[in-house]
Amino acid sequence: MKKLNKMLLREIKKSKGQFIAAAAVIFAGIVMFSASYMSYQNLKNSVDYYYQQYRFLDYYAEAQNITPEVIRKVKRLNGVKDAIGRISVDVAADMVSDRRVTVRLISLPDHEPPSINNIYFISGRYFSQRLQNVCLVDQKFAEFYKLERGDSISAIINLKTHELKVDGIVASPEFIYAMKSTASVSPSAEDFGVIYVKESAARSILGYGDAYNQLHVTFQQDMDHGKLIDEIEDILAPYGFIRGTERKDQLSYVFVDNEINELEEIAVMFPMLFLSVAAMIIYIMQRRIISNQRTLIGVMKAFGYTNRRILWHYILYSVLIGLAGAVPAVFTGLLVGRVMTGLYNKIFNIPVMHITIYWDILFIGIGLSMGFCLVAGYHSAKRVLKIHPAQAMRSEVPRAGKRIFLERIKWLWNGITFGWKMSIRNIFRSRQRTMLTIFGISCTIMFFMISLFFMDCVNYIFAKHFFEFQTQDYKVVFAQPASYYDAHELKNIEGIKKSEPLLEVPIELKNGWRKEETTLIGVVDHNFFYHLIDVQRESMDMPESGLVVSHGMADKLSIKPGDMVTIKTYEGTTKEKDVKVVGLTKQYISFNCFMNIEALGDLMGEGKFATHALIKIDPGMGSKVVKELFKIPGIETVEGRLAAYEGFMEFLDLLYVFVGLMITFGAIMGFAIIFNTTVINIMERRRELASLKVLGYTHREIESTIFRENMLLGFVALPIGTVLGRWMCEMLGRHFSNEIFTLEVIIYGKTYLITFISVFIFIILAQWANRKNISGLDMVEVLKNREN
Repeated sequence: MKKLNKMLLREIKKSKGQFIAAAAVIFAGIVMFSASYMSYQNLKNSVDYYYQQYRFLDYYAEAQNITPEVIRKVKRLNGVKDAIGRISVDVAADMVSDRRVTVRLISLPDHEPPSINNIYFISGRYFSQRLQNVCLVDQKFAEFYKLERGDSISAIINLKTHELKVDGIVASPEFIYAMKSTASVSPSAEDFGVIYVKESAARSILGYGDAYNQLHVTFQQDMDHGKLIDEIEDILAPYGFIRGTERKDQLSYVFVDNEINELEEIAVMFPMLFLSVAAMIIYIMQRRIISNQRTLIGVMKAFGYTNRRILWHYILYSVLIGLAGAVPAVFTGLLVGRVMTGLYNKIFNIPVMHITIYWDILFIGIGLSMGFCLVAGYHSAKRVLKIHPAQAMRSEVPRAGKRIFLERIKWLWNGITFGWKMSIRNIFRSRQRTMLTIFGISCTIMFFMISLFFMDCVNYIFAKHFFEFQTQDYKVVFAQPASYYDAHELKNIEGIKKSEPLLEVPIELKNGWRKEETTLIGVVDHNFFYHLIDVQRESMDMPESGLVVSHGMADKLSIKPGDMVTIKTYEGTTKEKDVKVVGLTKQYISFNCFMNIEALGDLMGEGKFATHALIKIDPGMGSKVVKELFKIPGIETVEGRLAAYEGFMEFLDLLYVFVGLMITFGAIMGFAIIFNTTVINIMERRRELASLKVLGYTHREIESTIFRENMLLGFVALPIGTVLGRWMCEMLGRHFSNEIFTLEVIIYGKTYLITFISVFIFIILAQWANRKNISGLDMVEVLKNREN
């Protein structure tokens, strides 16, 4: 082995604590990168494969009477690859004795799977040709209600009960994220499911004759979708065209795409932070090593070693740190990535999920660590190029001492003990190390705040939405629009304390060229159950006229109070009305619009009516009230608010894993920063500390000098890290807000407390881990006038 390589191994052994600490930060960053990016690739590629193989639609339209001739016209358009018609209607179904839910009844061809939005069989088979009343059930819905082949579902259609026998359990690319509408806050198999029936059965039961109410289309590649969609909608116009939706706006696709894109951003953003901190640690370490080995560098140059060879010798130290951290990290990332992918798929339920090892990600992870380490190693080691052999044989001239600004404040400085004076002077003497230490501790504070912020934010918005914004016990869903007064009359049922009508209308909201599909909710004056707040979080009353828009929707469409916007409704015939925006409301989950229920009825030209009723019940009367409600003709389902909340909480497993990883890796980073700077502090002051031992200072007193410095730097870093963390939380809150959540920047006091305590625990642990470096100082050896 070459001499310099032996020297390198001896240096690593000598500084193994620092080496391991720096490698641990690299390890944390690369684990997070490889796990997140592996999960992203697995999810993205599996979803893309699922969409392609099972022919997910490019566009769908809804109309009142789509005939086979219309479908043939659409198929003949240049650029249309395929087009099919189908029937899709939401109906009620009795699943258990006191549970009625909404199911989406969708027609499929009698004899073969559809050519668009094909279905994947989990179990069972395609429709039995002998029986007419058979169905295929979406996997999530079947799993929740433990449905198997041969079981029956009681569907209530036009006030009649139809028994449907389960022939198979299936999945579809159309319902990866199965949500009833944009008003839903999350997919919930407890309240909503998808059931597929024979096309002939759907026509017979629903009375559609030979027509459909939906048209699904796929396009040929490299075609102008916008032009084709205009042509299709022109064809559908005489047939009661209601609305058209591109794939990019399809409900399930939007949410899946948002989740996957956010995972990709996480896979890049946070690992870069870890690697930056690791580079900073390496930079400080290398500078200390080179300073201590100044004479040795001079000797190597005198013996003929070139600048390039000596430079590479020190850079290699950084490279080995990177390899030591990255190589085990990429393989650990594979295991963590499998767990993350499994948790994501628990939500998405992609039946064709293929978990593959992407070797390019492993090499990219190692390459990233090498890149950061090389840059840090070079910038710290390039000093050797300026060292001349003759100059290096002499000790480096100490920096001239000078008074710090505190010494000019006589009354303050004279009141400080000698030990504190030493600690304060050393902080100002090594300004670069001090600044980097403060930066590192600030990054640790920021990282802990970010990790805990996600938990604070989710808990806050859930509490606001389910316990303050809405306070009803149940939402009664009518099968058909009902009388405004019938909704009020529900309060006469024993056990119901209060009832209010509610009107929900799917709309397209347009502001100039911007448009978005959402739900317009009509509530009564001085309503008891919906508590709207303005953007300053102050309570607001529903105005008698005009539109109140959620702040998230207002941001997307650039709407402000006083603007005139266009509302396009789809109930009955399509109508467009211009409405004035009179206010903005803060809404944390889903983006809706609100109007006075009477004003909304007048806007639609239908008078006073309701699609839902909100009710409050007496304690302990829930089951009895629900049974009584189901006896009333025209009530489709009854949705419990707390059941929706509990269903939403089931989707937080992934968040808990993510936050757990963030906190664990943040702890590694925080300890590594403080440990390394403490070691460097001790090594740079060996002569000074040894002199203190000669003067009679005990080990504890010397340790206190170092400990005071770290504590002072920790206190200085607290406000800096807090401001930095708050700024990052605000940025992430804006960045990760989507069609489901608005991530309000809410940071509880306990988050600050946990963060601050954690930082000082790291300082204490780093001090404890360095006790041997202080107690092991050899006074005679250190005070010799030579460099090691």
